[in-house]
Amino acid sequence: SRIFNDIFEYNNATKNGGAIECNAENIGDSDQHVSYLDFDCYADDVAVEYFYSVDDDKYPSLSATLSKGKKTSGYAFYEVPKDAKKIVLEYDASWLEDTNIEFIIK
Repeated sequence: SRIFNDIFEYNNATKNGGAIECNAENIGDSDQHVSYLDFDCYADDVAVEYFYSVDDDKYPSLSATLSKGKKTSGYAFYEVPKDAKKIVLEYDASWLEDTNIEFIIK
């Protein structure tokens, strides 16, 4: 991907599931938008539901437009079973092409 370094961290921060901290950096030449809406999450190869955080001060949602060299961080929230052995976050890298990038979280 032209936008991400691969620093992701998962924790069981909420009663509904977990927060995935996403750190993004635009390493390309043009502005790039990144949002929690661009991701799908899978626990043990089964799609899990996104849910909205009610604590945006503690866990701000990932959403920003980044110029070249700029960075941001934020969270995405998914109802991941606490006993999940494998968590994969899939990023839709381009709506113009069928390009997805997988990040192994756990």
